[in-house]
Parts: sequence; C-alpha cells; structure tokens
Amino acid sequence: TIRAFTSDIAEHMPQQETIQGWERKYCLTLVDELFSFSALSLCLEDVRRIVAEYFQRMHPNTMQKLNTLHENLEQRVVDVAARFKLQYTRLIGQQPKVQDISPALQERLRQGAEYFCRELAPLLELSTSLSLPTDNKIVQSRMTDAVEKLRQQVSFKTDILQFVKEEGFHADEYLHRKTTLLLQQENGNDGKPAKVSKKQKQTSAENSGKGGKAALSADISDTVLYALLTEWRKNKSKEMHLPAYCILQQNAVIGLANLRPTTLPQLLSVPYLGKVTADKYGEEILGIISRYLQERGD
Repeated sequence: TIRAFTSDIAEHMPQQETIQGWERKYCLTLVDELFSFSALSLCLEDVRRIVAEYFQRMHPNTMQKLNTLHENLEQRVVDVAARFKLQYTRLIGQQPKVQDISPALQERLRQGAEYFCRELAPLLELSTSLSLPTDNKIVQSRMTDAVEKLRQQVSFKTDILQFVKEEGFHADEYLHRKTTLLLQQENGNDGKPAKVSKKQKQTSAENSGKGGKAALSADISDTVLYALLTEWRKNKSKEMHLPAYCILQQNAVIGLANLRPTTLPQLLSVPYLGKVTADKYGEEILGIISRYLQERGD
C-alpha cells in the first residue's frame, strides 16, 4: 500500500516547468499588488466628496488642490501603472527562476518604485496636514476618518515603494517588510500621527469647535487674525456658558479673517454671520479687527 501510494505521488508530481509557472504567477501577483493604487484612489475620492459637500464654499483653494491631486493621481499614477504592468509582466514571464530575478527586471522595478514614490509625495504631504475645522461634530468625525484612511494608505504605499527602491524586489523580503509596516500602522507606530480612538475624535471635534489649536487651511488668508477671533470666540463661549458655535459659526470666523470688515455693512456681508449675531457681538468683533489692522498699519 505504501509502495502504491509512493508510486501514485511520483506519477502525479507536477513537472518542473509547471512549478516554475506557478512561481512566476505568484511573483506577478505580488508585483501587481505593489503597483496597485486603486485603494488609494478610492480614499482620495472619499475625502474629495466630503470637502465638496461640506467645505467647498469656505475652502475653495483646498477643493481645487484636491481636484488637482486627484487628476494627477489618475493620469500620472494609475494610468502609468497600467502601462508599467505590461512591461514587468513580460519581463517576469521571461524569468527562468523567479528566486533569481534578472538585473534588468530588478532595475525596472526599482525605477518604477522611485517614480511612483516621487509622484505620491504631494498627496502624502496633504494627507498629513489637511485639517478643516467645523462645528458639526458628525461632519468633523467623517472628515477625520476619511483623512486618516487616506494618510494610512499613502503612507504605507510610499514606505513599501521606498523599500523596493532601496533594496530591490525579493518576495520573502517584500512580504516581511509589508507585514512589519502593517503591524506598525495598526499599533499607531508608523512615524505618522497615531490612529485615534472614538473618544479622542470626539474630544478633537469639541476642541475645534471651541477654538482649539488645529492646522489651518490654505483658504484662510490671514491666520493671525483668525487666531485672534478664534481665541475671542473661545473666551466668549466660556463667559456666556454656551457652545462656541452658538457664539459664532466656524465658517463665519474664517470669513471674518478673510474679509476683515471694519463697518457694520461690511460685517453683515460676511457669510454665515447674520443680523442677530451682528447685534450681539458686532461691536466686539469690529473692535478686534480694527485694533489688529491699526497695529499692522493697514
């Protein structure tokens, strides 16, 4: 029986050529994964959708920047990756042994990794700095989650591409590096802001609504005045025992910093600032802006 079993195994043993074909197919799967950017594209689209829905009016420059990054991602990354796939697929198919990748294939993979690292740099920069404060806690939570997912995706992709650029592509080393990066990301130890808990997100949203420190959008033309008005809103909310958004909406603070009104008619032209607010706090707001402009000599 044992002899028959051994004979059957030998009879059905795959040919060496078949095994090498499986190895090439597995190698191609890993390289396809390395140069796939579909998940990254979806994350960026999610951020764009939220900004377009809730922030576009007050942050047109940010919206334009996201649109430009999306266009570049599709044209200079996704489309190029599709053409690059034709090249490395052909080269992998010519490998007699994928354990010993030819210098020509290694060089092409290194060059590809270097190119895509460079093209992802602007998106990495945006994903680590984008912050659009709002008084709406639900929207703030959605935005925070979407930006964090984008940051994780682009950070991971950049790190693994950088690894291949420096070390070349070897299946075992690639899988080890990938696992290490994923574990670091899961533990919030990827060299970027750690993932925040639900409680931390709630606190962050509350702080942004109360004038807490946050990265400012490029759409805020006068960040110094913005900081002064934010501080005034925080102090006034404490004085009145009211949420900050009941004193002045976040978008109104941005509008004040950008338009810098010095008269009541100008004040009433600021988006999201109505007559009731102007009657209650107009004198104080105009005083802050006027003193600020005088100190600057404007």
